[in-house]
Amino acid sequence: MMLLSPILIGAAILPVVALGIFIYLMDKNKEPKGLLFLMFFMGIVIIIPVLIGEVVFSIFFPMEEVQSSFFLLFLNVFFGVAFFEEIFKWLATRFIGYNNREFDEVYDIIIYAVFTSLGFACLENILYVLQNGFSTAILRAIFSIPGHTCFGIMMGYYLSKAKVADVSGNKGLRYKYMFCSTVVPMLLHTLFDSLLFFTSYASISFVIFLIFYVMMVTVCFIIVFKTSKVQQNLTRQLKNSTIGVNQQGYLSYQPVQGSGAGNALYPQYCPICGRPTTGANFCARCGFRLK
Repeated sequence: MMLLSPILIGAAILPVVALGIFIYLMDKNKEPKGLLFLMFFMGIVIIIPVLIGEVVFSIFFPMEEVQSSFFLLFLNVFFGVAFFEEIFKWLATRFIGYNNREFDEVYDIIIYAVFTSLGFACLENILYVLQNGFSTAILRAIFSIPGHTCFGIMMGYYLSKAKVADVSGNKGLRYKYMFCSTVVPMLLHTLFDSLLFFTSYASISFVIFLIFYVMMVTVCFIIVFKTSKVQQNLTRQLKNSTIGVNQQGYLSYQPVQGSGAGNALYPQYCPICGRPTTGANFCARCGFRLK
């Protein structure tokens, strides 16, 4: 077992490293490695309060007693697993990444959230793999590690939208996206676990899980490819009124001072979702007003 341990630990860490490198390389303007290491380390640290919360919850609401009812299982996973894991990931990302001066492009916060999630997933994966063996390492590399990555992507995606509204002074839109940045990852995490743990119709549940998993991964990596292309500097260009958000939540672009009314600066990509602009009044993907 002692000889196998380094191999098992390597198998547990490898998918984390691979996905972390992929997310990092997608960034055109690379984030400081020290900051990314800090986010990853915070993901490891938060496993302590997460475990305390999950253990206390499981004492009063054991999961084994609800696995035959999908509704009760969903509630149990949401409040006993997804809530604790995603809220502590969010707290680390929100108070270290979101407030960091390096967060100046929409993709940045997605990287921070993913690295926090991968830090958590790395330690969790090592513990599971050492306990259950190499087959667990393979299954978790296919499903669990990409799952944690997707939860981080969605968290960062909504935090990036909150940042645009924040810098633009739209508090209502900011609160909406802050709320989504916590609840959406929790719901995805809950569906992920519930479909796997449901025992009454296990075969049907697993088929539904595979469909859900493929859709989630597809959407999340589309978000990565789109937002990583956005080169608009949020703090500089928004504060200079190059980009604004009106009371209805629509983006509007004003001319740079001294450039004249006919020389308004339009970004090549929508700063909200990253879709290339085509000259239309609205972004075809997210619906924000472009002119």
